[in-house]
Amino acid sequence: MAKTFDSLAYARALESAGVPPVQAEIHASSLREALEPMASFSEQLHLLECRINTKNDAWEARLLQKMSEMEHSLRSDFKALERKFEVLERRFDELKHEFEMLKHEFKLLELGVKADFKELVAHFEAREIRIMAAVDSTKALMKWMMGAVIAMYIPILVKLFLP
Repeated sequence: MAKTFDSLAYARALESAGVPPVQAEIHASSLREALEPMASFSEQLHLLECRINTKNDAWEARLLQKMSEMEHSLRSDFKALERKFEVLERRFDELKHEFEMLKHEFKLLELGVKADFKELVAHFEAREIRIMAAVDSTKALMKWMMGAVIAMYIPILVKLFLP
């Protein structure tokens, strides 16, 4: 957690440097107001990261569950086919044709899963781009605000250090 800005101590330091008390209080209050958004920025980024990780974990868990179900289904199908081959050996040619049909269906299913996965990846990449754009715009605003605050205090610092 970031250290909070002590506006009272800052105002007292300005007063001890010769700045009038009313002006020192206004400077301290203004600086506190400018720094408040920066204090919560790190926490907001952490919360955003947690939300993204949670959603990513949920998607990953669902994908793993679906893959597990498909694997279980495929294993069951192949065991059933093995039993059929053992029992119906004389119908080998007919079963071979059925097996080729199943193989084609599994290939189509695999292609569908690959397409779904590519779509998910594209979705997450687009989301990442949007999030990074939001972070970049917030950084630019923070830089601008810091520049404005520094520009406000340059005359005070010049007065403090240059008699």
